[in-house]
Amino acid sequence: MDHLSGLDAAFLHLESPETPMHVGGLSILELPADYSGDFMQDVRTHIQNRMQYGANFST
Repeated sequence: MDHLSGLDAAFLHLESPETPMHVGGLSILELPADYSGDFMQDVRTHIQNRMQYGANFST
C-alpha cells in the first residue's frame, strides 16, 4: 500500500467532528431510452475496468 501524500495526511490529521474535511459523491444514472441489456452490470464492468486509474482505492 502506498503512503499518503503530505496534503492527504494533513487533511486526515486536521479532520475532526467539528471540522469534517472528507469528500463524498453521488452519481445519478439514467437508463438511455434505446438501451438494451443489463445496464447495472455494464456500469459495474465499466467502473471495474477503470479501477487501475485510482490505485489508492483498488488495494
